[in-house]
Amino acid sequence: MAPAQKIGQVTMSEPARDEIFPLWPTWVGQLQLPGAEQANQALADLAAPPGVAGNLFEVDQRAVVWLREWIETAVGQWFEHAKVLYTVERLTIGYFF
Repeated sequence: MAPAQKIGQVTMSEPARDEIFPLWPTWVGQLQLPGAEQANQALADLAAPPGVAGNLFEVDQRAVVWLREWIETAVGQWFEHAKVLYTVERLTIGYFF
């Protein structure tokens, strides 16, 4: 059996954890999302035919609100890690920082 591959400071055989680590020439972040099982199913249902017409982030569904909040959390942690002051403005086409 081949040894586990190293990614950041975690091997592929270890459970994932929240972290931001360098992967030249950029950085990669991962964040464990509590409640993802239910939200993923609800988001998959929204993506099923006929799907969502327009911008998913404008849909007033619990799973979409959950996703927006976690995107904001992840981006906030990213900028905090990079020591960047920022503001987030939610626009109809997505997020701009």
